[in-house]
Amino acid sequence: MARKKTPKKRRRTIGDDPLDALIPDRRSRVQAATKASKRGLAPAGTVERKPRPVRTPSKVRYTVHLPPELIEEARNAVVSLYGAGNLTLATLTEDALRRELSRLKKKHNGGKDFPRRTAEPRTGRPIR
Repeated sequence: MARKKTPKKRRRTIGDDPLDALIPDRRSRVQAATKASKRGLAPAGTVERKPRPVRTPSKVRYTVHLPPELIEEARNAVVSLYGAGNLTLATLTEDALRRELSRLKKKHNGGKDFPRRTAEPRTGRPIR
């Protein structure tokens, strides 16, 4: 005699969806879209969404090779001064580079910005 399969009971795991507390009308929008799609008013799963604007990065990763003792000194300073303004290695480096560029502009270009480059800077070790 063949055994008859009975549908399994679904158990509730954690109760209500915790995201409902943060986004209270989320479920109702999804349910409304589902109902509309069943009626043929909208494609299934459609919820109006605005396209994301294309963002340009505010910062770019740039790798340089520096003497280990300079890096250690910078790391020590950052750790020692962390409580005073939340200094990071990145902000220390950025501020130092800005100050040096400002000094170079004053010294070599009358305080004006340098002209836009027409070629990429040379990389690698300098020839001696």
